[in-house]
Amino acid sequence: MAEAVPRGPLWHGGAAPARNIWIKVKRRGAGRRPGWRAALAGLLLGLAAGPAAADDCIRLGHGFDFCPAGSDWAAAEWESAGDVTDVILGDVFFWFTGAWGGRAKPAEGQPLPPAATELEALLAWSHGGVDDGEHTVLTRDAFVTGDLQVERSIARLVLPEPPPSPLLRATMIVSAPAGARMMLALQGAESVGAAVIDRRSREIVALLRPRPEN
Repeated sequence: MAEAVPRGPLWHGGAAPARNIWIKVKRRGAGRRPGWRAALAGLLLGLAAGPAAADDCIRLGHGFDFCPAGSDWAAAEWESAGDVTDVILGDVFFWFTGAWGGRAKPAEGQPLPPAATELEALLAWSHGGVDDGEHTVLTRDAFVTGDLQVERSIARLVLPEPPPSPLLRATMIVSAPAGARMMLALQGAESVGAAVIDRRSREIVALLRPRPEN
């Protein structure tokens, strides 16, 4: 099984600067041809493939597998540099992490706060790099896909860095039954449309599988 490298800020207190990841602007053209990284990702998936469908999966951090076989996301380009990975499909892309900015690390033996609380803290933390009035929540909801519970926000952002083109971003906290939790963020230009961000973000979660950790 191939293993993807998570990206994003670390625990609060050891976090990377907000502009390093959270406020990063990426412009992806629709219909962009996959490059050598896409071919490499496909090769890794092929090498990892076995008789079971679950073998056509990529590990996303601790506790989750991403299983895109049979979906549009099977053709996504995995673009990695150092300790960061973008998963790019046409004019949208997502990243993921199990340790995000704004998250207070609980004391040993203490349970995590509710996922809704963590998402609100994450969104409040992310506002630090966005000018007042440049962050508008379009949707704030929760849903269940299989064994996974999701808290989600879809927002319109105009980032302070040039170019000032509006972006749409779905930010999600995904919780697995065994207690694993991950942040996923799907982003695209405003021209992509909120309906597409809604649909694609749900697709991503539907392709996740909880994985017991030894």
